[in-house]
Amino acid sequence: MVATQRVLVVDDEDVVCKSYERVLKNAGYEVEKAHDGRQALASVAARDFDVMLADLRMPGMDGLELVREVKATHPKMPVIVITGYPSQDTLQEAARLGVTDYLTKPVAPDVLTHATEAALSMPTWREVAPHMATATLPAPTTLPRVAEVPVPGDLAAQPAVPPPIPAPAPVVPAAAPALAPARRRPGVIRSLLALAGGLVVSLVYVLFLPLAGFAVLLGLYGKALVRKLATRRA
Repeated sequence: MVATQRVLVVDDEDVVCKSYERVLKNAGYEVEKAHDGRQALASVAARDFDVMLADLRMPGMDGLELVREVKATHPKMPVIVITGYPSQDTLQEAARLGVTDYLTKPVAPDVLTHATEAALSMPTWREVAPHMATATLPAPTTLPRVAEVPVPGDLAAQPAVPPPIPAPAPVVPAAAPALAPARRRPGVIRSLLALAGGLVVSLVYVLFLPLAGFAVLLGLYGKALVRKLATRRA
């Protein structure tokens, strides 16, 4: 890695600029930050940069307008567009303006360094960027990299629409089997017997418990009477 290679990071969010700066400095690049398009144009006018990373949505001058201004004065400088709101329109416009890559946020550190190295190793933007013109934008999490975009063909050609998936045949439910006559479960009989036994035991307690209490009282009274008689005789 050549230490003199300079990267201009343009993003209106300072935390994003600092994050990219830390990753690229660890990779050996010299990094300068700009928080809007006007500041970025002033930096480009003041010194040369080997590559520029530009956000798309920024207040004032957006990323595509910034790319247009930079390419007017520095047509051979590689530009990487980074956005959290990818769309087919911005992808095609970025390709028309000559960007070398189109990344979506959040960008992993290895993806950022790989894209920067790839942009610096490409011949010129006029030889690389046209490959993006016919790219079809997939889901935001799997946006195509420039190296992965197929060779352009007819610009008016549109991706073929896949044939509709035939609806599955309706499922006819099978007839329910006839229910067998309900049988009295043995558990019901056991429950009834247990209930009857409980009632009998309860009845025994109700009838004989008062008798047992009366017998206890009678025994106590008899003991007291015997003691009283024995005292009188003495």
